[in-house]
Amino acid sequence: MRDDLTLNLGLRYDVDNTILVGNDLVDARNDRYARDLAGARPLTKMKRDLNNVAPRLGFVWLPTEDRRWTVRGSAGIFYDQNHGNYNDVYLNQTLLADRRVLFNANSSTDNPFWPDRTAMRAFLAQNFPLFPNLSALGMIPQFVVALAPDFRIPYTIQGTLGLVRDLTTRLSVQADYVHSRGEDLVLARNMNVALVDGQFVTKDRRYTTFNVTENLGWSRYHGLQTRAEYRGDRVRVGASYTLAKATSNTLATGVSGTAATNPLDVSIDEGPTTEDRRHLLVIDGSYQLPYDFQASGIWRYYSPLPYSVSSRFVVFARPEPRNSRRGDNEYNLDLRVGKTFKLQVGMAASVFWQMFNVLNTDNVQAYQGSLESALFGRPARALPKRRQQFGFRFDF
Repeated sequence: MRDDLTLNLGLRYDVDNTILVGNDLVDARNDRYARDLAGARPLTKMKRDLNNVAPRLGFVWLPTEDRRWTVRGSAGIFYDQNHGNYNDVYLNQTLLADRRVLFNANSSTDNPFWPDRTAMRAFLAQNFPLFPNLSALGMIPQFVVALAPDFRIPYTIQGTLGLVRDLTTRLSVQADYVHSRGEDLVLARNMNVALVDGQFVTKDRRYTTFNVTENLGWSRYHGLQTRAEYRGDRVRVGASYTLAKATSNTLATGVSGTAATNPLDVSIDEGPTTEDRRHLLVIDGSYQLPYDFQASGIWRYYSPLPYSVSSRFVVFARPEPRNSRRGDNEYNLDLRVGKTFKLQVGMAASVFWQMFNVLNTDNVQAYQGSLESALFGRPARALPKRRQQFGFRFDF
């Protein structure tokens, strides 16, 4: 636009017809299921989602004559791509399945013997481990999955705004605020549950659950990302720090979604996301050695990830708020040394040695949240210990 202002404008439009897959099977299967459950037909043909208009905007502005200040920002709408993921579950678990049964001895909706847990456990112990003899139960309630007929492709609204300051020709600092707002995220609810006199009951005893996938999920991310960097003739050193917060009412990453803990109150799943790290600190650098050798390294600190507490005796509720507990910090140092061989014009070869987790730090994850587990509060896995590798690279 001007010598000190650059704009980047764009517009994207997506039509995702994969959500229509399975429509030809719906009418043929409807006679097997309730036609009127929770006031709506549970198996209904999907409609096209035709309003996925995604504008994009980016700008860079140099407000001062010395051009040492840079103001930059961007915003846009970004739609998910289904790739048949939602329909794959719908097809395989309902439309193409002859029968799908779910047992849970501690759930009033999934236990045919309820409230007798002992009888359910005895039945399972007798009829499994090989092949179950389900005839003793008579008509067994089924587990059904459906897609909401007005299902839409999830999307995020993202925006950034930041400053860069060149303190000298070699030293610069920068800071950016980053925000992401997820809408229409995937969340499944069991529409076969009602609350009667303070107790959860099954509305239609032909089914244990009738999970309907809907666009009831949301997510929010706020992050302040900062960095300082020095660039010399032979040395480059940088430090980055991020302060962030991520919340949602879904239990999975991004838009993949999951089932609501309480189908009548999805708010009890609101809390930090599984990926919520409040603090990230990264220090990185490289040094150009004689004879085209280069040494580089990166050290990272990650604050703990959250995890939730659960109990099989708590149905449609949570013993504690979602992701109310935290695991452990993570530290990691990686080093690399390499040499580049200059060949003819446009060609080069390099050999290198790398060491990961140089300090052999124990970084543990996936803490056990079940109150009934003997390993409650302990991690289930660890990231790799120290590793080394040699490599060869040819560029042309």
